[in-house]
Amino acid sequence: GERRGVAAAAGATLSIAGPVSTSSNASLSAGTRLTIDSTMDVDGALALTAPETLQVAHQVKSHQLAVSTDHLRFQIDTPSDYGAFDVTGLAAFDSLRYVTVAFDRDFDFVDGLQFDLIIAGSIEGLSASLFSIENLDPFFRYALTIEADAVRLSLMALDAHGVPEPTAGLLVLAALAAAAWVRVRRHRP
Repeated sequence: GERRGVAAAAGATLSIAGPVSTSSNASLSAGTRLTIDSTMDVDGALALTAPETLQVAHQVKSHQLAVSTDHLRFQIDTPSDYGAFDVTGLAAFDSLRYVTVAFDRDFDFVDGLQFDLIIAGSIEGLSASLFSIENLDPFFRYALTIEADAVRLSLMALDAHGVPEPTAGLLVLAALAAAAWVRVRRHRP
C-alpha cells in the first residue's frame, strides 16, 4: 500500500513478496540475500543491500537507485514478467562481482525478444564482463547492450540469423586438411 517511506532489514534473508509503493524513499537490507519477488514503485531513492545475492524477479521503479551486492540476479519468467530496474535518475551498482540473467526452465524462447534489464538516467558500476546467462535455449544466442542509460538483452534464434551449424564448419576444415595432406604426400620424393 501507499506509505511515507519504507525501511526493512533482516539478519540473513529478506524476501519482498507483496507489491511495495511509496511516495518517499525506501531502504531494504539483508545480512546475506535479498529477494524482490513483487513490483516496487518508489518515488524517491531506493537503497538495496545484500552482501551475497540480490535477486530481482519483477519490475522495480525508483527515482534513484543504489545497489550494494556481490551477485545481482535478474529472473525472467515470461517475456512480460521479469526482473528489471526502471530508474529516472542515477542507478549505481557497488561491489558487484557478477550479474546473472536466469531464464525460467519453462521459458518459451522467441526470436527477437528484448528485455530492458535496466533503464536509467545514467548507470554506474556495470560492465558486460560481469554478465552470464542461465538456462539459455541451445538454439538461441543473445546480445547484451550496455549503454550509459540502458542495459538490454536481445535473443536471436541461431537458424533465423544465418549462423552456420558447427558441423558444416568442421566438414570444411576436414576437407581442407585432407586436401593439404594429399598435396604434401604427392610432393614427397
